[in-house]
Amino acid sequence: MSIRLANFLSKLFHPLFMPVLGMAIIFGSPTYFNYRYPFLLKVIVLGFLFLNTFIFPLIFSLLLKRRGAIKSLQMETCKERKWPYFFTTIMYLTSVWLFVKLNISSIILHFTLGAAVSIFILFLASFINFKISAHLLGLGGLIGMILVLSLKTQVDLTSIISAFILISGFVGIARLKLKAHQPIEIYTGFLVGFLIQLYFV
Repeated sequence: MSIRLANFLSKLFHPLFMPVLGMAIIFGSPTYFNYRYPFLLKVIVLGFLFLNTFIFPLIFSLLLKRRGAIKSLQMETCKERKWPYFFTTIMYLTSVWLFVKLNISSIILHFTLGAAVSIFILFLASFINFKISAHLLGLGGLIGMILVLSLKTQVDLTSIISAFILISGFVGIARLKLKAHQPIEIYTGFLVGFLIQLYFV
């Protein structure tokens, strides 16, 4: 794999995209979620989630970079990851609060809560200088959520699960190619994300 392709995959499947991607899969899947909620509510949920799990964390990280607290948005060291992950956890929990107020389905609520717990684990891991792969954590969580969605709704989502397993493999290789992580950090990220979603969803 070339460096250019590795960079492209890392950006395309950035962990900040995973919550919105997961919610889009839930709403777009051939399950009752596709028909239960009106289009406007779907837009509101996706928009609020995009703000809380992508825009606001990105702005916070840019502010930290401007103040010199982090060198780059890649956050290559554990020290640089602490406050961005803590802030992102708060934003995820804000989304959970909104979904409770909107009386959203438990699968959606627990998916978001599981994502918040996953990010908090990244935050805690940074204190022991263990740089868990956020990319693989996000993809592992996505696969775990889709698997539970398939089992609970009795809808075959094997093709989607298989596609993301393949994507996870390529992204894992890309992160290793870029020397962003050690193999143990890749495997740990995937397993933590996957198992947390199995537990919460």
